[in-house]
Amino acid sequence: MYLYCICYIALVILAGLTVFRHRWNGTQILFSPFNVDRTLSLRGILVLLIVLHHLSGVTSFPGLSPSFRMLVSQFTFFGGGAVSMFFFISGYGLMASLHKKGKIYLDSFYKKRFLKLLPPLLIATCIFICIRMCFEHLSAWNICYEMTLGNPPLPNSWYMYALFILYIFFHAVFSICGVQGRKALNWMWIGSFAYIACILLLGWGYWWYTSVLSFNIGIEYACMSQGVQSFVRKKLISFFVGSILFLLVFIFIYLRFVSDGMKIASLIALNVTLPIVMVWVIQVLGIVNLTSLKFLGGISYELYLVHGIFIYLSKNYYSYGGTLIIVCYTLSIVTAFMLNRGSKYINNKIIKAVSYTHLTL
Repeated sequence: MYLYCICYIALVILAGLTVFRHRWNGTQILFSPFNVDRTLSLRGILVLLIVLHHLSGVTSFPGLSPSFRMLVSQFTFFGGGAVSMFFFISGYGLMASLHKKGKIYLDSFYKKRFLKLLPPLLIATCIFICIRMCFEHLSAWNICYEMTLGNPPLPNSWYMYALFILYIFFHAVFSICGVQGRKALNWMWIGSFAYIACILLLGWGYWWYTSVLSFNIGIEYACMSQGVQSFVRKKLISFFVGSILFLLVFIFIYLRFVSDGMKIASLIALNVTLPIVMVWVIQVLGIVNLTSLKFLGGISYELYLVHGIFIYLSKNYYSYGGTLIIVCYTLSIVTAFMLNRGSKYINNKIIKAVSYTHLTL
C-alpha cells in the first residue's frame, strides 16, 4: 500500500508542478487528448500491474527471501485501482463512440462488442477447465457449483462477467432513453447500484463490485470532459489538494477501521476517485508512448484472461520467486498473442459466414 500511495502522490505533485510552471511562465497548458492511442499504452501499463498484483500472492509461500517478499507484496494494493481504470476506459470508450456515431452505434453494439470479447473468453475458459479436470479430477457439477459461489471457471474472469452485465445495461438504457439527455445516465447509476445490491445479496467477493462504479465515471467523463477540464483549470489548487487528501483519508479509513464495511466503502470511494485524478495526470503529463506498451495494450484483454492459468500451473514452484514472475509474464504474453490472433481469425470467419448467409437469403 505504501508504494501505491507514493506513486499516486508523486504523479499528482508532478502534474501540479507542471501546471504551476506553465502559469508562472504565462503559457497555457495544452491538455493531451484522452484518445485511443493513449488508452492503448495505458492498458499496457495496467495489465502489467494486474498480473504483478496477482503474482504478489507468492509472498505467502515459504522459501522466498525477505527482500523479495517485501518488494512483491507492495503490489498487492494495485489490483483494484488498475481494474477501476479498465472499467473507466470501457465506459468512456462506449460513450465517446455513442456521441460520435449516434444511435446507429447501438444497432451493431452486440456484434462489435460481444463477438470480439466472447471467443477469447470461451477458449481460455475451456482450456482451464480441462487443466483443472486433469489435475484436480473435477466434474462439471463442481465447476457449476463454484460459479454459484461467485467463482468463475477461469481465474480472475469475474471482471468480464461484470463488464458484460454493464454492457447489456448500457445498451438497454440508451436504446430506451435515447442518446441525449440526463435520463439515461441516471438509469446507469441506478442499474450499477442494483448490481452491487445483487452481489451483496449473493454474498460474492467484494472484488465483484468495488470497482464497477468507475464504468459510470467513464461515461460521465465522456459527456463532460470539457467542463471537467475547465473546472480543473479554474480550481487547480482545490483539485490538487483535494486529490491528495482524498487518497490519504480513504487510506486512513482502510488501515485504521476494523469493520469490513468501512474498508470496502473506502475502497469503493478510492476506486471512484482514482480514474478522475489519473486521467487529469495523464492529460497534463502525457503517457509513455512505447511500442512495447502499445503491443501489450493491444493484447491486454487476452493477457488478462490467460495469466491466471499460468499462475495456477506454477503453484508448485512459488519458491522460485523472481524466476517464476519472469516465466509467468513470458508465457502469458506469448499465449495472449496467439489467443488474440486466433480469436481475430475466428471472428473474421464468423463475420464472413453471417454476411454470406444474408446474401443468400
